[in-house]
Amino acid sequence: MKRTALASLSLGALALLASACAPDEPQPRAAIVEKAPWAGPETLKYDLVERGGEINGRCVLTTEPEVAPGVTRLSHLCAEVSEQYRDDRVTEVASDTLSPISAERTIRNLEKGTTTTYTSAYEGDSVALNVQVNDSTNDTSRTLPEATDKVPEPAWYDDESLFWIIRSVPLRTGFEATYTNLNAANGRVFDVRVKVQEQEQVTVRAGTFTAWKVRIQTDSVVQEFFIDVAAPHRVVYARIERINYELTAIE
Repeated sequence: MKRTALASLSLGALALLASACAPDEPQPRAAIVEKAPWAGPETLKYDLVERGGEINGRCVLTTEPEVAPGVTRLSHLCAEVSEQYRDDRVTEVASDTLSPISAERTIRNLEKGTTTTYTSAYEGDSVALNVQVNDSTNDTSRTLPEATDKVPEPAWYDDESLFWIIRSVPLRTGFEATYTNLNAANGRVFDVRVKVQEQEQVTVRAGTFTAWKVRIQTDSVVQEFFIDVAAPHRVVYARIERINYELTAIE
């Protein structure tokens, strides 16, 4: 498997916090999450498919509502076919708003014997970040956008919860919004633009779906998500850089 492809399945490029560029200063943004669409626990399985059709890995996404009062756990667990390389992410968010509480991303390369872990812990309008590569560790923090008269209650979301955030926005033609995103892997706080486009028929191993096409864009990357029109609005297909997510099973 092309491991750079597996490791880049997020909105921000990977970089150690110690060498990250200066953080951006995005404007405060209002919440974009309308409602969490899932009614209970769920497990979704995906093939990671190169544009040429080769299956290079698989992901399992699980949703666990109310692991604590008002807290939902989101797990995004990916591995190459040989299991020699893994990229696992677990985020805890507020159940109603998907506002982040904490996140952890662990990348394991069994061939090289390396483990890299990124963590983020949110408290008020700041987030504490840590990166650990084997026995080496670095800590830093970021201040999140402050309230203004125009945006009295700014919202932000953790990069690792993208697959859930995108299901929870108002799914209607022409909906557009910008939100504040935090990527612990490079210590950046930056804007992400969302636009709901047309509906399309999408066929994957899990079946044929009528899906909303949703465009996600930053200053450096464009991604496309196809979200089932029917509740609970699961992601059935996504184009992320060189990799396509294709839904294979719903449990």
